[in-house]
Amino acid sequence: QLWCADGEALPTTPRPGRCRTQVDISVAPERAGELLTAPLGNHLVVVPGHHAQEIVAWWREMIAD
Repeated sequence: QLWCADGEALPTTPRPGRCRTQVDISVAPERAGELLTAPLGNHLVVVPGHHAQEIVAWWREMIAD
């Protein structure tokens, strides 16, 4: 599965019980809602820069049916 969205990394305060590589990211509310209704798991891959369109295009060409 692929979930891909552009977002912005926010200042993060480490919190006990969370992953040591934790990061807070701001994304459009409707996109965040997608993860709440259909979660992919506990960890996501974060790529610096705005590459969502290119990644989705690659996924559709190389992976998706």
